Amino acid sequence: AHEIKNPLASIKVFAEYLPKRYDDPDFRAKFARIVGQELDKITALVQRLLDFAKPPPPQRRPVELSPLIEGTLELLQERLVRQQVEVACHCDGRDDVSADPMQMRQVFLNLLINSLDAMDGPGRLTIQTTSTNGHLETVITDTGPGIEAKDLPHIFDPFYTTKPLGTGLGLAITHRIIKEHGGRITIDSERGLGTSVCLRLPLAERTQDPRRKTQEKTDGKEL
Repeated sequence: AHEIKNPLASIKVFAEYLPKRYDDPDFRAKFARIVGQELDKITALVQRLLDFAKPPPPQRRPVELSPLIEGTLELLQERLVRQQVEVACHCDGRDDVSADPMQMRQVFLNLLINSLDAMDGPGRLTIQTTSTNGHLETVITDTGPGIEAKDLPHIFDPFYTTKPLGTGLGLAITHRIIKEHGGRITIDSERGLGTSVCLRLPLAERTQDPRRKTQEKTDGKEL
């Protein structure tokens, strides 16, 4: 509730002062800037609620995850520099997954922002992808304070959050997207030792091992 109440409170305060200070150009400029920012916050929250309540079905196609990860890191570059976070990205760009690129971009944005929020200062962010047994695993590890054991079972519950200003929707939306892609997401964390998030998604058909496909066809004929 505070995610909506706080922006509305700011707008209300400025609206009450506007008639008294309308002739002050500096105040009008500040009013326009602050009200715009607070309305953007409310709009973003409403969109997240809509995404969770009625997410669009994934438009799956063969997608390379490496460019999506790198693009998301570019979006966060200013914050990474400001927060003095070192990034190590070991991404295998040879394998495609069957996924909706827009939804996967949202997944990575949610997870990377969570990592930055957790570290709340200098740290190290490691991203690694590995293909195995028809799946591509992506592991995102941060050097934050870790998650309390009591919180881990609820980490994907809607509206459950340990952040003072969190909505508790980011991981819930991420969990739903991964499940709808036929994948799996797990979190390994220990207080004081950081957090690792592992995404496991099925490889697209054209990136499967051709020798395995040939063997499967041969086995089918023999049967």
